Amino acid sequence: IHQYKNRVLFLTTLKCFGYCRYCFRKNLTFETSGASKYASKDLPLQNAASQDASSKGANNDELEKIYQYLSQHDEIQEILFSGGDPLMLPNAALFDLIARIRQSRPKILIRICTRSLFFAPERFTDETIELLRSAKPLWIIPHINHPYEIDEKFAPNSVKAIEKILDAGISMQSQTVLLRGVNDNVETLSCLFENLTKLGIKPGYLFQLDLAKGISHFRVPIDEAVQLYEKLRSELSGLSLPTFAVDLPSGGGKFNLLQLESGNATTKVIKHDDKYEFVRGGKSYFYPRT
Repeated sequence: IHQYKNRVLFLTTLKCFGYCRYCFRKNLTFETSGASKYASKDLPLQNAASQDASSKGANNDELEKIYQYLSQHDEIQEILFSGGDPLMLPNAALFDLIARIRQSRPKILIRICTRSLFFAPERFTDETIELLRSAKPLWIIPHINHPYEIDEKFAPNSVKAIEKILDAGISMQSQTVLLRGVNDNVETLSCLFENLTKLGIKPGYLFQLDLAKGISHFRVPIDEAVQLYEKLRSELSGLSLPTFAVDLPSGGGKFNLLQLESGNATTKVIKHDDKYEFVRGGKSYFYPRT
């Protein structure tokens, strides 16, 4: 998916260690006809002998098109491995993908977006961490929503895995989703972002909830969410404060919610009674106010 000029998103697999109730991609993984409907859209390599057939995806011809596309577009400086969860792939498949991408673009920055640190910290074996270290430039982007997920009392194995990754010299930046009833208060978010920074993980993004079927009860109304973030700004240093953004529906891209009132040179924001209208590139994108 090439939505931004300098980076692309690579859906490596539709398989996850766990299926988060609020996930906007559950429409892919939880179709009533089953995930098998999308088997051809999963993207691990067919030549990885340890791979289960149910997690296979793009064939080698399709992958060659990806490598060719990267080699032909010098403006692409980063590739995000997402899914599903890239670390659902066995090492043979994951690092074969990385090696092939490095052949196409030796210096491209790889970002591995994952929830595995909290669902399956044992995935980060010494072998896996060494392979990740050897694949630099590479960042791990953990998805983390609550301070308990990095608390030594509640999640000692997750903390140990994080420390091992950082000790190997692998950079990490987090992303968090604002969730009603889970982390929608200053105390919880401050604790999370301060503790991430102390561990050595840079808080990257706090995201307003994506719009997806069946998850509206997790959504903090956007005006309330902005007020919450304003309070958070007064509590945290610039080092610990993530960017607060919404990923606009229908492919509108990320929008920094600090610009909500005025917009910027390329985006106009119109406040309606029941929704915000974001006008970007002559196209309107809507997000509900409640």
